[in-house]
Amino acid sequence: MRPLVLRGEKSAYEIMRLMYQAFNDEQFNFWDDFFDYAHNGFVYISPTAMCFAKACRDDEGDYLFVRAAVGPLCECLAQIPKYLPRIAFCRNNDGQVRMYKTERLVRLAVAQLEKKGK
Repeated sequence: MRPLVLRGEKSAYEIMRLMYQAFNDEQFNFWDDFFDYAHNGFVYISPTAMCFAKACRDDEGDYLFVRAAVGPLCECLAQIPKYLPRIAFCRNNDGQVRMYKTERLVRLAVAQLEKKGK
């Protein structure tokens, strides 16, 4: 954590709290989501990434619903406790659920890492 503070950067936790504040939406409450996802889903926190997710099921099978995430895609994907074939999320609390194959998101994360490494 110290390197972030020394560089003047915010932690993923701080960024997530600010994101929730910016939405100013009663249905998007940081602490309600934190405790709900800690109890019924998955919460990951590191200095550089944070996410809330739950395993869900629909007519097509199992998927992971990501309620909120900040930080590198690769780090968030690497922390998922169980592989599920699809991942769903909304972008910027816009109410539109996007569903992606997990393999596609993994390829995007690898491409981001390769680009960063060059």
